[in-house]
Amino acid sequence: MLAVATVLCSAGHSAIAQKKEVKAWEESSARKIEPEIRMFVTPQICDMKMLSSTREVYGPYAMDVRLFYAKSFGEMTNSQLENMQKNAAYLATKESDADAIIEPVFHSWVNENDDKTVYIEISGYPVSYYNFRPATKDDIDMIGVVYPTTNSSIMVNSQPTNTSGNKQPQTTAK
Repeated sequence: MLAVATVLCSAGHSAIAQKKEVKAWEESSARKIEPEIRMFVTPQICDMKMLSSTREVYGPYAMDVRLFYAKSFGEMTNSQLENMQKNAAYLATKESDADAIIEPVFHSWVNENDDKTVYIEISGYPVSYYNFRPATKDDIDMIGVVYPTTNSSIMVNSQPTNTSGNKQPQTTAK
């Protein structure tokens, strides 16, 4: 009789354990090993042609502040004004058929009777880029002279061997 009671109790226990629970969320994961892909890009360089030897003036371009997520000029942030200036630079490059405006100077204003429009005038030198090519050792050396590295930069040694034929380190931290 005791054996029958034990069997009935364990049968009832397994029936309770098999009852499905409704889960709001569940997650399982395992380690995955994915292939690693590395890509190295050859630096490119190009020449720049000045389209004008004098500073050109473009605009003024009327910018609706509501298109830059502000209700009025008084609610604008510096970031929104900078985005308007970038838009004005884009319009100036289109107008001048240039790739960029170098040394840009922005003149921005809002009229007293309309705080929803910012006017931006831009002056600068229109340029176009041409002769794109892979950077050579001479190009990289020139870039190092024009843009010297800082203490936190890593310099790549462009001369892998010294006069004694011993290899020099490929990178040095400054």
